[in-house]
This record gives sequence, C-alpha cells and structure tokens, in this order.
Amino acid sequence: MVLALSTPAAAHHSGVLQLNTEPAGPYAVSAWTKPDPVQVGTCVVTVAVMRPPRRDPVTDVAIRVTARPAAGSDVSADGDLGQDPLGIRYLANLVLPTPGRWTVTVAIHGPGGVGQVDFPLEVAAASPWPWWALGVIAAACIAAVGLRAYARASSIE
Repeated sequence: MVLALSTPAAAHHSGVLQLNTEPAGPYAVSAWTKPDPVQVGTCVVTVAVMRPPRRDPVTDVAIRVTARPAAGSDVSADGDLGQDPLGIRYLANLVLPTPGRWTVTVAIHGPGGVGQVDFPLEVAAASPWPWWALGVIAAACIAAVGLRAYARASSIE
C-alpha cells in the first residue's frame, strides 16, 4: 500500500534529485543525476515523465537530454526506457568532457504534446584516482605495517 501511495518523485531513486515534478508542457518531469558529485565523464540522467494531476507514468514519449556548457559544444543523448528495471523512467548517458557549470535541458515529444524543462548542473574535474584505488593503497599500507610488525616479532625470538 505504501508503494501505491508514493509518487515517482518520492520513490526510491539513485542519484541527486534535480527536478521534482516540474511542469514541461502537458507533462510533469522529475530528474536525477549520478554520480554524486557529477564529474567529467559519463553522467546518467534519469527522467520520470508523468501526466498531471495524478502523476501517472508516461512511457510513450521521446526524450532528448541536452547539456550545454558556458563555453563549448552541446552534448546530447536520447532517453531509453529499456535501461530502467521498472520500465517507467528514461535513462540518458551524457558524456561531459569539461568541468564547469552546464545547463541541462530535458525535451519531451509525445502524443500528448511537447514540453521542455532545464536545470543547472555543476560538473567537477575528474578525480586523478578512482575511488577503489584509495582503498587498495590503504590496504597495502596496513599489510606493510602488519608484515613489518611480524618481522620484528620474529627477529626478537
């Protein structure tokens, strides 16, 4: 029953909520981005399109997500329902080549009409180290300290 009462914007989604049932023509749109924080590279934009006022999911539209940097070329990707396990959200994979402030536009074209909505997005520079590399380095340091302590203990005996 709790699931039946939740709306797409309130339901569990991974990523950072960027739009929460914002009007876009005849539709309401929610959007999430990940990773958090968004860095240079691939950014997944998840879009839920709903029919107001009941917020019923709309799955018969075409979605185009376009990111526009302050300077440089636009990056676009089509939304794909096939990537969503529930089949009700559109996922678009944007490859963002530079850090800085971007404007992301979600454009919807469907039988009910057309709509568009924007949100700002800060893109950080790519980290020189992947997150897992820091864990490997920490584990190696701990192992080295342990081996050194074991070697000292063995030489004392």
